[in-house]
Amino acid sequence: MEKDVYSEFLDLEQNHWWFIGRRKIFFTLLDQFFNKKEDIKILDVGCGPGEMVQPLSKYGKVFALDFSTDALESCMGRGYRLLINGDATTLPLKAGTFDLISLFDTIEHIDNDTGALRECYRLLADDGLIIVTLPAYNFLFSNNDRAAHHKRRYTTSEIRRKVRNAGFRVRKLTYINTWLFPVIFFALFFIKLKEALFPVKNPDKTNISFPVPKIVHTVLAKIFSSESCLLKRISFPFGHSLVCIAEKTDGFPLSRE
Repeated sequence: MEKDVYSEFLDLEQNHWWFIGRRKIFFTLLDQFFNKKEDIKILDVGCGPGEMVQPLSKYGKVFALDFSTDALESCMGRGYRLLINGDATTLPLKAGTFDLISLFDTIEHIDNDTGALRECYRLLADDGLIIVTLPAYNFLFSNNDRAAHHKRRYTTSEIRRKVRNAGFRVRKLTYINTWLFPVIFFALFFIKLKEALFPVKNPDKTNISFPVPKIVHTVLAKIFSSESCLLKRISFPFGHSLVCIAEKTDGFPLSRE
């Protein structure tokens, strides 16, 4: 991502409804599926400015990895020190090191997304878990994706296939941001129409910084966060984003896609 986008996300992550809602969902699901042990080592791949490092630290020691030195500088500014600069497809780390690996909105930035998943498989200890979160549906691809340097968006069937081919067993796979999806869909339709008629003057600017009253953020955050209760029991058939939690299985990747 552009350095300006890191700064923008750093400013928004504490109060923007999207950041608040997704953190609630992600960590509700991790609490459900991640069996707590001693001496836990966690790798946050594509850590960006470090939004998830502190929440992940409740499970164990968190190592934050990113290809971008700008991202790691942001993490250092927050006091994080277990930082790794590297490529997610060729990580200079020992096999079987980590108990949990997170890729929060990461693999959509990577050309070889399957290669990144296989590298995570290599780095996980036996019975380790991976959590992958992604944007949904290529038909929603917009300037917001281009500003964030996304390569693609996903469906559940696509990410299930890629995760299985990397050797994992899927434990949970669901769309999220479902309650608000109709509103987002129509808003993006008009945004994409506007982009087609009037090309974006600043293509590196995301649309999540569009100013709205604080009360709107509060209400939308509560609506989005409320999905976490149901997601402990069911999976949603559609939504603006995806969450996949998978377990390292015995053996090796099933195919060389």
